[in-house]
Amino acid sequence: MVGQRLSRLDADGKVTGRAVFGADVVLPGMLHGAVVRSILPHARITGIDTRRAATLPGVRAIITAADVRDIRYGGAVRDEPIFARDRVRYVGQPVAAVAAVTPEAAAEARAAITVAYEALPAVFDAEEAMAPQAPLVHEEWERYSALPLLRRSANICNRAQIVAGDVERGFEEADRVFEHRFQTGIVHQGYVEPRAALASWDGDGHVTIWSNTQLPFEVQGVLSEILQVPPSRIRVIATAIGGGFGGKLRLGVEHFAALLARRSRRAVKIVTSMEEELVAAYPRQGSVIDLKTGVTRDGRIVAKQGRVVLDTGAFAGAGPAVASVATLVLAGPYRIPNLLIEGYAVYTNKTNCGAYRAPSGPQANFAVESQMDLMADALGIDPLEFRLRNIVRDGDEGPTGQVLTGVGLEECLRKAAAAIGWGERRPAPGRAKGIACGWWTTTGGSSGVYVKLNPDGSVVLSTGAAEIGSGALTGAAQILAEELAVDLSDLALLSHR
Repeated sequence: MVGQRLSRLDADGKVTGRAVFGADVVLPGMLHGAVVRSILPHARITGIDTRRAATLPGVRAIITAADVRDIRYGGAVRDEPIFARDRVRYVGQPVAAVAAVTPEAAAEARAAITVAYEALPAVFDAEEAMAPQAPLVHEEWERYSALPLLRRSANICNRAQIVAGDVERGFEEADRVFEHRFQTGIVHQGYVEPRAALASWDGDGHVTIWSNTQLPFEVQGVLSEILQVPPSRIRVIATAIGGGFGGKLRLGVEHFAALLARRSRRAVKIVTSMEEELVAAYPRQGSVIDLKTGVTRDGRIVAKQGRVVLDTGAFAGAGPAVASVATLVLAGPYRIPNLLIEGYAVYTNKTNCGAYRAPSGPQANFAVESQMDLMADALGIDPLEFRLRNIVRDGDEGPTGQVLTGVGLEECLRKAAAAIGWGERRPAPGRAKGIACGWWTTTGGSSGVYVKLNPDGSVVLSTGAAEIGSGALTGAAQILAEELAVDLSDLALLSHR
């Protein structure tokens, strides 16, 4: 089974339209939810009036910060409230939520809720937010619970660093020193399916959530904190996902659906609009990257100093971890004896940022490889040859001390160059070929599956992993089929939680 080009187990449902996506889930008598969001980037809330909304036909529940526990949640830094309680910190921050018998009634009730604001100074540029005189996005940042390894101060929710050798000595040894600045903007993942969740409580205090999340176990864990319910009483069923790319890794609207369902004693479904997605989802962080690199005449990199400033938005989210990863990517897959790389995750009054396909990798790698080309041209060295003189190889030590094994970067670069006809880099005026390389880290965690052998010889593989389009679950089934010596057609895949 392994190595064969077999049909994906999820293909039939998707091409026939039988696959159930988040917005497809329906329960009898369910209500429809909508979220009231801030219209200002930074302001004090002086009042919320829900009285008119409560009298509208079909409205069954309204909740604000006054109706939920005063807690903050988050991964590395617990800084995000369920609803804005005393102030809002970005346009789109949840302030209240409603549930009604139809989507139209919910939208009308949402529009009828009025929020009074007193505007506060805001900061929108990450570098300006690092200045001592900058307005604080979180005045109480020191009281937040956070991972002890984070280095935080004012609007900086983490400062990560890689140090190797003596970078100043390295620059003294260099024949030329190059300095460049690169900037990237905030980018939304662009999935076609918005976030969706449906929540239903039973009489014993168990809640079931249907969600198009990429990480159902994380949703279960965060909901346990917010709802004050043991994880064993929370079941998260991951539906088919119409695109995620990292944008659906974190909690979306699941908690609002669950809170409204508990208040109304009815199942509640929330599907965001595309406008909400662009205002209040989890896009890729914008960045400002400065690189200073010292090189010898023969094209050997002897020193690199780099700084990446990531705009993580109003709440830390994935920012602290992304800043740490960025330092490794910014070092690049090159042998550089002297390094000083810093990564900053910085609060601003913008939408809450998150993950997007190798978080921080594209920003950092864009800067590294762009500078490699600029330096190669300035030194009069072929860009491919310049890379080959500096790349890591088997047995080399990485920037954080790990010994690298199984490195095939040289082979990869040479084969790629041959495949694109690198010998003719500029085949015609206005046309040229480029080549680049990079590296990425890996993540790990606990996992598990259940395998059931049926009396007729068929097999059931039950997993909590989400199929996000990569075909990974079919791959898992192929491995199991190989080990058990059965055909893939005799194996059923269940990805219920």
